[in-house]
Amino acid sequence: MSLRNKFSKHEIVLVNPTNPDPAPNYFGPAYGISLIAASLLKNHIPVSVYDFDLEPVPVMLKSFRRILKTRPRYIGITIQSCTRGPVYELIKTIKDAAPLAIIILGGPFATDKYEFLLKHFPVDYIVIGEGEQSFLELVCCLKTKGGDISAIDGIAYRQGRKVLRTEDRRGITDLDSLPYPAFHLFSGFQDKINCLDTISAKRNFILGKRCTSFRNALLLLSSRGCVYSCNFCPMSKVIQDKMRFHSPEYFVAMVAYFHKKFKIKNFVFGDNFFTRDRRRVIAICKGIMQAGLTISWTCMTRSDSVDAPLLAFMAQAGCFEISYGLESASGEIQRSIGKNLDLIKSKKALKLTARAGIRTVLMLMVGNLGETEETIRETAYYVRDCNPDNLLVNIVKVYPMTRIHDIFEERGLLPKKYYLGSNHCPPAFTLEHSEKKLKELSNMIKPRMSIIQISNTCNNNCAFCSLVKESRRVKKSLKQIKSELELVKSRGEYVVLAGAEPLLRKDMRDILRYCDELEMHNLFLYTNARMLSYPGLVKVLNGFTSLEKVIIPFFGLGPVHDQISRVPGSFRQAITGIRNIRENARCLSIQADIVITNANLDSLFECCSVLLKLGVDELHLVFVSNSLGHIQVPKNALPAISEVMRQLQRICVELPEFIQKLYFEGFPLCSLAQLRARAFEPYRPFDEVITLGSALRECSKQRLSKKRKFKFCASCKENGWCEGVWSAYARKYGTREFHAL
Repeated sequence: MSLRNKFSKHEIVLVNPTNPDPAPNYFGPAYGISLIAASLLKNHIPVSVYDFDLEPVPVMLKSFRRILKTRPRYIGITIQSCTRGPVYELIKTIKDAAPLAIIILGGPFATDKYEFLLKHFPVDYIVIGEGEQSFLELVCCLKTKGGDISAIDGIAYRQGRKVLRTEDRRGITDLDSLPYPAFHLFSGFQDKINCLDTISAKRNFILGKRCTSFRNALLLLSSRGCVYSCNFCPMSKVIQDKMRFHSPEYFVAMVAYFHKKFKIKNFVFGDNFFTRDRRRVIAICKGIMQAGLTISWTCMTRSDSVDAPLLAFMAQAGCFEISYGLESASGEIQRSIGKNLDLIKSKKALKLTARAGIRTVLMLMVGNLGETEETIRETAYYVRDCNPDNLLVNIVKVYPMTRIHDIFEERGLLPKKYYLGSNHCPPAFTLEHSEKKLKELSNMIKPRMSIIQISNTCNNNCAFCSLVKESRRVKKSLKQIKSELELVKSRGEYVVLAGAEPLLRKDMRDILRYCDELEMHNLFLYTNARMLSYPGLVKVLNGFTSLEKVIIPFFGLGPVHDQISRVPGSFRQAITGIRNIRENARCLSIQADIVITNANLDSLFECCSVLLKLGVDELHLVFVSNSLGHIQVPKNALPAISEVMRQLQRICVELPEFIQKLYFEGFPLCSLAQLRARAFEPYRPFDEVITLGSALRECSKQRLSKKRKFKFCASCKENGWCEGVWSAYARKYGTREFHAL
């Protein structure tokens, strides 16, 4: 029966609320309510939809007060655990201004916590599970007055003080019966999608870890669910209808529709397990090519479910990037989470993916059941050989509808009234480790840091710097730097603007402004800090949102630093620069690097003490060469490692409050074992440098070319993890000291 004439134009409203923890990239409007809206339209029922995902709560509430003037009767709101606070505020606003409006909640959080929501939120109905049919039947039943709500599957509601739930609704088995998502109903949909290629376009995207290299793309699903039951995933508690598929013909037709009608070129195929059915994926790829669709797309899948011929088809059809959820390379962890990846196949898959010309993103989780420092090392060692284009490392979080959530709750680790609060950040899975320990473990595997050398001009003339020794002055053009920034933004999470002294460039503001336009995060600036002695410059730097850290090299206290930098007063200026940052740019983090030499060894403790008490956030003690590769201590200036270790022991014992700020670069791991100190290089296997000549060089390969191992290293438990000893040091001091270690 058609209900076209029974619902007025503004009677049904669907809302995607403010999200305090939004995705970093724009992949189109909320998928669930887009499909519910499409199902209503298919049945000739008018509907209005609103997306407040990136709007602050006050803006959402103010806008919705205007919407309420149209007198909507049925208001559907999708809710996640992270949006429960804004949703509660929205419901209160609705009930105050329009008490007769019927509020219906749906989405993952509503499905799992329907009883909690009906008891604590002033809502009328909850849609449980897939909502396309349930929402349609519910509003039709409410509209006709006298319908039997209890006969509608997949609904929860209050009856007096009781919470009632109807029969479960089976998942839709014929996905091809669904209409395409009604994205067109959302204001600004096409403009948001099509600003992909306009870097300077005004956008309101949120900074955060990037799950793909696309800034904008349209997410489409070719399937629902997953056959696996990983304990950290909401699918872990799903029993029926584990995985269902659109036919290849339907999915290709949907992609073609949005490509041709809305001129969309970039897509995210957002299935949990895109390559589950190999033949189906090949059929989709052939369909895309036969339809002549000139698109780029990314997907996510298991790393043991691809092969060379399949990847070749995907690349030909426009596959640009694949995200693989490895989580851990420990067989023990794989079994404990229920992932059970074939790790041998997985390593081969990443190499085959790269060979097919497809970018690889490897996703890791730290803190699963059974996680230890050894399992993290096992994972890091494995990942180092995979060499993905991008690496994402996340601490395990506790989300509703997962098995680890049940474990967490059963052990009493989730506060009883946790969901009555509005904290949008899910708790870390602290069953076996504290949150502090989890952060330490996650720091053992670092995503790629890309270092861009932008100039070799400097206001110092440091004795150990290879850049200032070059006879020819090199200064990259602004255009070249912009191109390199665009490249590294898609390759990693950390970017360093380096060279000799980058702040001497007159166009430095333009470079930083472009970083802001690219919405970069974790942007660092390598500087000798002399120019930061001018408070005005520090205030200017503080105005760039992308800049998060400055890295400052030191060669010792005043006279020693000035002697090696070959500029009287350079130490005093650098210290003034640190003070200026602390006074005028508190949001900027400071990393100080002390390059250890014979000249500063006796005063190393005092130098560390001065810098730490000035408030530096990280202090790196550098032996022989720094991580950026342009500072190299010559053989005649190298102290014996046994003498260095005595100084380091004093630092660790007498400055215990600063231990968490200390990192050690260039040391063989056997020497650090007795200090329980944090090495640097083993956890940074993917760092790279774009040189002044625009060559892309891997830092680990550069270091290894200048290091060596001794025969007895083979019996050391750190052997597989350690890079060895600097060759310059080995030539000067030989093997005697390392036998003792």
